[in-house]
Amino acid sequence: MGSFFSKQDVDQELKKQLSDLKTLISEIDTGQQVLHKQVESQNIKITKLKEGKESVEKLLEGARPSHEGNRHLEHELKTKIRGLEERNTKLLNENGKLQKENGELKNETSKLRNKNQELRDEITNLELASRKKPVQVYMYAPSMNERISTAVRSELKEILTQHLGAIKDRKLDIMSTHDAKMVPVHKPLIVLCINASRLGTDVEQALQNVTCSRSVVVAVIHHKEIHALPPQASEKLLYGDKFRDLRAIVDIAFLTTRGMYACDMNNRALERLTDFICDFDT
Repeated sequence: MGSFFSKQDVDQELKKQLSDLKTLISEIDTGQQVLHKQVESQNIKITKLKEGKESVEKLLEGARPSHEGNRHLEHELKTKIRGLEERNTKLLNENGKLQKENGELKNETSKLRNKNQELRDEITNLELASRKKPVQVYMYAPSMNERISTAVRSELKEILTQHLGAIKDRKLDIMSTHDAKMVPVHKPLIVLCINASRLGTDVEQALQNVTCSRSVVVAVIHHKEIHALPPQASEKLLYGDKFRDLRAIVDIAFLTTRGMYACDMNNRALERLTDFICDFDT
């Protein structure tokens, strides 16, 4: 019937992703702080260089190159100015790179924070769903081979529980009963009926102690290989007021050696039973 993932597995994976994102955001925040300090340090150095350059230029303006000593001083000052200008250019380039990296980190942090919020919202929704009461469904299997009945009930419970959890994110509480009359009229009831002889006779016998209503579905069990399954749905072959009062009649293919094996009949049955159960999801 395919692979199913429980809500617990999904919840744990989401929480792990959320924890990883928190760690990554913390690391990026630390990196931004370091870059910010580096940018501030570079800006201070640039300011000092500018001040030094201005000071040197003022000295040059006041210097008189008429003497040899002054010319030598002028040469040294010009050399220092060139050095200061080269260092200033280098610092400006480094500062630009740091500013660009800082901007990229801010964008990445913003994206991660948005992803973090999305995961928080998803976990919140999962937690809200987990607090909802499970959908209660009754299962009744009269006049069936006990071995087949037990196997069908067990597998159908497991498959429906997993499917409802994965598709609708809801819990399911399936209870077997030996007395259909004890089932509350407002609760969904799945009646299992193995097709052993004539379809109409088998279904009527299964419904003998059941009050037919829109809260009842009959699941006709076909203990056959896929090539021997009936080509027409049982619902189209059964007539009468009693059958019309039912919510639905679905067909299930089952073998004791393979269980509910993969086929179109079982896929349709699973979807119809899920829709039926969800109608009682309050």
